[in-house]
Amino acid sequence: LICSVHINTHLGYTLKSVEISLRVIMDSIGFVYSGSLRCASSLRSTKLSKCALVSKIGGVSVFHGRSSRAQVRRSSGLQMVATTSSSRKTEFNAVEDSEARKGTAQRPFRIALLEGDGAGPEVIKAALKVLAAVEQYTDLHFDVAYSPYGLDSLAESGDLVPESTILLCKEADAVLRGYQGSSRFTPEHSLGQLSAHSILKEKLDLFAQLRPVKMFEPLLAASRLKPEYVEGTDMMIVREIAAGALPASKVAQQSTGSEASSSFSYTKSQVDRIAALAVSIAEQRSGRILNVDKADAMVVSSFWREKLHDYFSKKMGKRQDLTLSDMFVDDFCREVVLEPNSFDVIVTSNLFGDILSEVASGITGSMRLSPSAWLSESGLAVYGPADLYNSSAYPKGSSVPEIKEKQSMSNPIATIRAMSMMLRYSLEEPAAADLIQTALNRVLAEVVPRDAASYFPDRKPVSAEEFAEALSESFAYMHQYEMVCDPEICGD
Repeated sequence: LICSVHINTHLGYTLKSVEISLRVIMDSIGFVYSGSLRCASSLRSTKLSKCALVSKIGGVSVFHGRSSRAQVRRSSGLQMVATTSSSRKTEFNAVEDSEARKGTAQRPFRIALLEGDGAGPEVIKAALKVLAAVEQYTDLHFDVAYSPYGLDSLAESGDLVPESTILLCKEADAVLRGYQGSSRFTPEHSLGQLSAHSILKEKLDLFAQLRPVKMFEPLLAASRLKPEYVEGTDMMIVREIAAGALPASKVAQQSTGSEASSSFSYTKSQVDRIAALAVSIAEQRSGRILNVDKADAMVVSSFWREKLHDYFSKKMGKRQDLTLSDMFVDDFCREVVLEPNSFDVIVTSNLFGDILSEVASGITGSMRLSPSAWLSESGLAVYGPADLYNSSAYPKGSSVPEIKEKQSMSNPIATIRAMSMMLRYSLEEPAAADLIQTALNRVLAEVVPRDAASYFPDRKPVSAEEFAEALSESFAYMHQYEMVCDPEICGD
């Protein structure tokens, strides 16, 4: 039996109510309903199209509605990778059709997975479960491959980041990484010698970091500030990370015992490329860019501001949809606490960005839920939790609580949000990113990861895997079908 149903999405039916009706109908005629409902969508358009019953027939998912891509598709191999360790691949599949559009079955998006150590494997597994649901729910296809990264890799091969990992990353459309390391307060770490991410940054020529700061409405109670001050907070910090005062290993420094100095600089080309990125991000949001510097006291900051405005004037001309304003860093530190929801795109230098991103993320609460993206000029980007290391590397007051029972306390939200950023910025699939954002808002109103239970006693605490499962299930029961919205609304 192949049963087909088409739903007018404007009549207000929910997938759940229709699926219940289908179960009743099929049970009454003696058939066992073992399919599921899905919405076929064109992720480059702004609306989801028909919803349809999907029957499972011999490992093939048959869409009995209209889809923007193939009507018949094999069951996702991605889901197997996400749930079965024996299915792990360490290299990408051969591309069936190099002329096909990326993201199709013939040419799936290639995702390099760097699990890391500690909580890394668990949060990556949770993120992959959600990505598998995205693949099942939409017409996108992904090819994932694992590669060694972090302290476990160091123990096995003698390298934090083996050359094979770098090669896999360069073959990928995007990189998704987990945590690594349990400490960041050793001399070796300050020189980047025990930081897998620092090696990744150098080998992949990463020059910019995107750091979103978003206050999810279901998590308002986690903020130390009054809800009316933080509600609606959604900013994107665009930080230059290849030059300036960091990293310490590249800055001219000297110390005589009685005196020490550090000197740093920026070139016009370095400012131009971060300016271009800030404009690109602003075009996808409100169009408002704020430059944060210390031009009143530092020559390098004055140069930064001058070249930033030069680029903006030459490239933007008389465009009215983009604006660039300036604020001194000390003034910004005050204003971002007083009115965090008044900011959108922030562009700043390496040192200031390192500090301001932590200040801003603290506004949303002490839980470390921030994602991040690190970008190269080639287009390759690395996505993952903004915290590079495992929770033990951070102050106790702002990290995961100590484990009191033998149960997982890993929180996958930062990694799942990073995956949403990956879909939006590297894979250029904003509707898929919005799908995850919408699901997060829905699920967080009902359940929270175990480490957040003390903030929300009215919600069920769940493991990382259970949280990912709740997100996956929410895709099938969305109450609203027009899910594509501006990043200013959906966040990340």
